[in-house]
Parts: sequence; structure tokens; C-alpha cells
Amino acid sequence: MPECAQRAGRLLALALALLLTVGGAVPLWAQSEAVRTEARSAAISGKRDDAVRMLTAHLETFPRDADARLLLGVVLSWDGKYDEAERELRRVLEQAPTYNDARVALANVAWWTGRYDVLQELAATGRSQRPYDVEWIMLDARALDGLGRRREARQAVMSLLARQPGHVQARNLKNRLDTELRPWTLTMGYGGDRFSDQRIPWNEYSTSLSRQTPVGSVIGRVSHAERFGFTDRLFEVEFYPTFRPGTYGFVSYGRAKDDTLFPNYRMAADLYQALGRGFEASVGMRRLSFSTNTDIYLATLTKYTGNWMITGKVFSVPDYAGPEDSLSYHGLVRRYIRGDGESFLSAGYSRGASREELTDSAELLQLDADTFRAGADVLVGRMFLSISGSTSRQERARNGTLWQHSFGASVSVFF
Repeated sequence: MPECAQRAGRLLALALALLLTVGGAVPLWAQSEAVRTEARSAAISGKRDDAVRMLTAHLETFPRDADARLLLGVVLSWDGKYDEAERELRRVLEQAPTYNDARVALANVAWWTGRYDVLQELAATGRSQRPYDVEWIMLDARALDGLGRRREARQAVMSLLARQPGHVQARNLKNRLDTELRPWTLTMGYGGDRFSDQRIPWNEYSTSLSRQTPVGSVIGRVSHAERFGFTDRLFEVEFYPTFRPGTYGFVSYGRAKDDTLFPNYRMAADLYQALGRGFEASVGMRRLSFSTNTDIYLATLTKYTGNWMITGKVFSVPDYAGPEDSLSYHGLVRRYIRGDGESFLSAGYSRGASREELTDSAELLQLDADTFRAGADVLVGRMFLSISGSTSRQERARNGTLWQHSFGASVSVFF
């Protein structure tokens, strides 16, 4: 019995020691977390000197607190103290070589200071540790761009867009690189419509030339339409200005040659805004000037998720052919393919107008159709090939159901 009692006493003493050890560690952890939280709040509210003093004093007692040292490096970088920030962030990586947040913070310091060779080195390590992290691909593209290796930078940004087509910064960088590498695009297209009531087919041909500029792309287009035994031409100029990352616009103006099919003039304007979490919204209007003006108002909401893009659009033609607005609804799903960030397959459904973009008087006559559409757009070298098809069904009070089958194709050449 005495021996058993001694064993029980030793086990009790060991348990008490373990309990005291754990009990002592919890307050230390809580203290470190409290310091980091207070310092973070101070830095965000603009009291960065106070945050630096708190973190520096804390690290003198707890030099192995990597999270606190990372926060110190970030706050120093916000204040433009890049050398001190780099020193602290490198100490974090020496302690924890795979700490991704510290490497990202250090890469941002390299980017802000224009040290693109250092940025590329960090990005290469980051991509090797996290090959599917699009932010490391973005930092790699920025490094290559800064080093003057524009084509490699474009390849990197296109690989990013293949994974996340809605990435705002990547799209902006791609547009800027295109301005330097292949600013011109020549596009030739054809669209045809056939009808179940044996009316004369519709045909439309278009040629456009676009130029990428530092502030957005500018497009000139000529369209030639053949409908109801008439012909007409529309001359248009379009501009896609970029105001800031995530905010851009679209403006267009066109005039017809004869006013037989196209409106005397056509005006359009849209404003697009990225909302975060892969969402983008836009509002816009169109004016078609026939014998009287027809105004069209529209709104869209787009969601990017992985390789998918999902868009919903609604547009209204106020008081058209009656006292109430004519409303049309369009849904579109796009799947990016081939890993180039440009090629995609698409499918959609519309209720109302058979077209997603109204341009002439004939299209305004069909505002109560059910339309199913599909298409494919494929990048081949310096060419972009596009094909699309749709089938619309329109119920008529007198002549029964009208079916409209549409086909379109275009080829664009970049140079």
C-alpha cells in the first residue's frame, strides 16, 4: 500500500505540474492576441506610430511571435518605411519559410518600390509553394511587366484569367499589355436569319477596326443590312473608357446611310462596376431615332465563379406599342475553356426581344419571343473565331407560331 500511495502521489504531482504549465500558457497567448488586436486597430485608425511602439515592445519580450512581426512589417510598409518593413518581413520568413502572408507582404513592398527582380524571385517561390494561387500569378505578371518582358507577362496574366476570368486587376493589366503588343484588331462578321413563314431571309455584314489605347479601346464599325427587300448601312464609333480598376464604361454613336432599316442615329451608353466577390453590375440606355425616338433602358448583373460567368440582363422599352413598358429578360452562361483566358462556350435563354442588343426597326417588332442560343469563341494564335446560333419562337394572334433561326460568325485578327 505505501508503494501504491507513492505512485499515486507522483502521478498527482505530474498532473498538477501539467495543469499549471497549460494554465500559464493560456494567459500568454491571450496577451499576445490582445496586443496584436490593439495594434491592428490603432494602425487602421491612423495611429501607426502607436501600433509600431506596441508591437516593438511586445516583440522584445516575445521575439518568436511571427504574427506580431508580420503585422509590424505591414504597418511599417503602410508608412513608407520600406527598408524597415523588409527587414521585419524577412525575419518572419527566416522563422517560417512557408508563411504565405509574410511573402505576399514582402512582394508588395518589392512592387511598390519598383524592385521587379526581387518581386519575380518572391513570386517564383510563391508559385512553387502555391501553384494555384492566382494572386501569385498576378504578382509574377507584374514583375515580368516591370522587367520589360511584356510577352511573358501577358502569358502569365492569361493563365490567371483562364482560372479566374473576372479578376479585375488582371483584366486591366491585359488591356494595357495589349495596347503595346497588339493594339489593332480587324473583325469581319456575318449574321443571317431564316423564318418559318418563308419570308425573305435577313442578312447582315459588318467590318470593324479597333485600337487599344491607354485609356480604353476605340472601335469603328460599318454594318450593311438586307431585309424586306431593302438595304441600309450603319456607321458607328464605340469607346470603352477605363476610369479606375473595376470601373469602366461604354459609349457609342452611329448614323444610318438611308434610314430604311437602321435608325437615323443610334446612341448607347453603359457604366460597369465591379462589386467584389466576383460580381459586376451595369446600367445603361440606348436611343434609336426613327420617325420618333425609342429609348431603351437596361441593367445587368454578372457573377464570375471559377471558369464560369453567369449574366442576367433586363431591358425596358417604355410605352412601346402600348401604355405599358415592354420588358425583356436575358440569361447567359459562359464557360471559359482551353486555359487561354479568352476562349469560351456560351448558352442562354431570352424572354422578350430575340436579340440581346437591338439595332434596327425590325428587331423592335419582336419583343415577345422565347429564344434559346448557344455559341463558341475560340482564340487561335492571333485570330479570334466566333460562331453563334439561336432559335426563337414568337406566338402571333393571326398567323400562328413564327420560328426565327439565326446564325452568326466572325473572325478577328490582332496585329
